[in-house]
Amino acid sequence: MGNQNNGKKKIEAIVVGAGASGLVCAIRLKEQGVSVLVLEKENKIGKKILATGNGKCNLSNLVYEEDSYRGSEPSFVQSILKQVGVEDTVSFFQRLGMEITEEKGYLYPNTKQAATVVDTLMKHCEALNIPMIKETKVENIVKKGERFFLSTKDETYAATYVVLACGGCASSKLGSDGSGYGLAKKLNHTICTPTPALVGLHSDDKCFKELAGIRIKADLSLKISGKIYKQYGELQLTNYGVSGVPIFQLSRYATKAFLEKKKVTLEINFLPHYSKEALELFFKNAKENVPYKTVLEVLEGVLNKKLASVMVKKVGDANLKNLKITKLSKNQQEALIKQIRSFQTNLVGSNDFEQAQVTAGGVYTNEVKETTLESKRQKNLYFVGEILDIDGTCGGYNLQWAWSTGICAANHIAKAKERIKQ
Repeated sequence: MGNQNNGKKKIEAIVVGAGASGLVCAIRLKEQGVSVLVLEKENKIGKKILATGNGKCNLSNLVYEEDSYRGSEPSFVQSILKQVGVEDTVSFFQRLGMEITEEKGYLYPNTKQAATVVDTLMKHCEALNIPMIKETKVENIVKKGERFFLSTKDETYAATYVVLACGGCASSKLGSDGSGYGLAKKLNHTICTPTPALVGLHSDDKCFKELAGIRIKADLSLKISGKIYKQYGELQLTNYGVSGVPIFQLSRYATKAFLEKKKVTLEINFLPHYSKEALELFFKNAKENVPYKTVLEVLEGVLNKKLASVMVKKVGDANLKNLKITKLSKNQQEALIKQIRSFQTNLVGSNDFEQAQVTAGGVYTNEVKETTLESKRQKNLYFVGEILDIDGTCGGYNLQWAWSTGICAANHIAKAKERIKQ
């Protein structure tokens, strides 16, 4: 099978992937006396970390809600986060010399530079003399007896413990190409079909070509098979459909529904701070105070011009655009208010993995021990980070999952090693 561990001394643990979860896992392993080797298929370490938070690296969040994490078993996260939570993450980085700042619950490195996070982790790896081999893709993995054998194009590496920290499918140019799923399958694990998450969604309505570029605070209701998922925030209208943080938060439900060929509808309230009665009063005041204006001109006093034009067209009356506001009938007014407050559009797809920030799907969590992250099917095999069927919402939750799982797995490997010694 080739030279084991490239002629180096016997390695106890191999971490596959030098992203967020892999780096913290390797650090905590070495700090607790476990010899570790990191294999990374990219030529640069921490590419995805460098791209997070628009280069500022939103690394965690002080707010935790029930919907912060999703998956086939979202409750799986609870045991891990209890063992390694936000405070533990802050303490970990501060111990490594990196200060953290908070803005409205969002946590960033004090420098607001993602490079600070990567530099901090890498310098500590160097200080601990952790061997890290780049441009080395693991192509096969087998277990013989108590040892795992990991084969690359040129070498075979062996270890007692293996941590798969390979990431998902999102942003393959940053290193996540889904190759970890193949390794998991080779060791008898099944994969919940990956779909893009934290991603823009496509509509079949041609009106979005007219609306591209508009940003507006809106209430959103995503409707799938009788279920409704709600969000509020700044909606971005694009030539293909909808984007922005509230859409990202809803996207994993939509992409899973597309996979299952389910109908997906988005309802938008473009004026969430106006009740139906408030809009009725708005039109009443316009009729009294600016009777010389057309319906479209009145709408342009409360909505973006392009959006106002589309709302008028959607009512379906060709003459409405140039109709004087005083001539607006009660039925026409109700139809216009309905369009503004409950605009409906069919969603038919999403941007692909290259535009997605994270992957929904991965190794089924029911095949992994929820307290240790060790495989239930292969002793001494661990899964950390995005390779698991857990994805977080926007706001630092996915990086927190990476830190928590990486540290948690390392802690349990160190304990397992100690038990063997005793």
